[in-house]
Amino acid sequence: MTFYLIAVSIYLLCYLYIRFWMYRLLCDTPRRRTFVGVMDLTTLALPIVQFSDQWLPAALVSLLQTIGYSWAAIVMCFFPLALLAEPLHWLIKKYAPPRWLLSGPQALAVTSVLCVLMLSAGYWNARHPQLYTLKLSVPSRLTNPAPITLVAISDLHAGKLVSRDWVADIVARINNQRPDLILLLGDILDDHNAVASGAVEALGQLRAPLGVVAILGNHEHYLNPDWSAQQLAQLNFTVLQDEALVINDSLLIAGRRDISAQRFGATRLPLAEILHRQAELPLIVLDHNPRHLLEAEQAGALLQLSGHTHNGQLFPFNLITGLIYDVSWGSLKRGNTLYYVSSGVGVWGPPLRTSSVAEIVRIELEFVNKE
Repeated sequence: MTFYLIAVSIYLLCYLYIRFWMYRLLCDTPRRRTFVGVMDLTTLALPIVQFSDQWLPAALVSLLQTIGYSWAAIVMCFFPLALLAEPLHWLIKKYAPPRWLLSGPQALAVTSVLCVLMLSAGYWNARHPQLYTLKLSVPSRLTNPAPITLVAISDLHAGKLVSRDWVADIVARINNQRPDLILLLGDILDDHNAVASGAVEALGQLRAPLGVVAILGNHEHYLNPDWSAQQLAQLNFTVLQDEALVINDSLLIAGRRDISAQRFGATRLPLAEILHRQAELPLIVLDHNPRHLLEAEQAGALLQLSGHTHNGQLFPFNLITGLIYDVSWGSLKRGNTLYYVSSGVGVWGPPLRTSSVAEIVRIELEFVNKE
């Protein structure tokens, strides 16, 4: 609830800036007041559905989500443009010829066109994930062990918005990488509509010889962790909740319970209690939220994979995630442990990305014999 409150508060502050900026640009007429009033009412759709969805009819929730998220996308694209318009106007007024100055309606029209372009680019960016490749040399006691290719995704948010076709496209991109093992890093399911929309069925088409290993994120806990784990298990995915799993006698995968589970009365075990390292296998830690990094380094992990941040997804949230986390997106090396935080492959809320890319992470492990 705290996260939603912060996100909605930032959204409303961005809207208020746009509202007063627009109000100043337009002439004071009944048409302007009507226009701004409609904007005000539309802006309320998202807060209402975020905090009252359990008490509203399903049809109304669906309508408010469509209106709210669509309008939120416009607001979050319009805000940085409106913010930049003021210093730009000052510079033109001070240094450029008077003919370069735009009237209020002209400035609004130009900003609106730029907003449409930004929306289109943000939607395209969200729907076309990039492939990021990590190549790691891994010590092994085995003789001539075969390399292993992993593919990891986080923050798919399958459900009402990221429905069957969107998920099917991502699944096809993953399968095209021909991974030996697939890792799902949490927030794979966003709402119960993931089943009704066919998104879960599409997710079940993931294919890898060594299987699919998943952990739960905060959104699965908001839904219901037992229900979420059951949906993934029914697809024959291995769900790790503070558990470790040996892969192909050459790799140990430890899946952490998300820190949000503690809000619901569950216990998050220390990493040291999860590990059973009799074989001293190379360790990869899966932890949805990259807030606590020290444990993986202390455990001698080769790699920790996380998600959760979306790298903000929309400006200016990327500035906030950059302040909260040691790494909001990309790689960080501490000691012998490499941390990689994915910006995620899906979206939460508005179906676009203006401050981050959607990505699929390919990890190529080449085993090297210990002397």
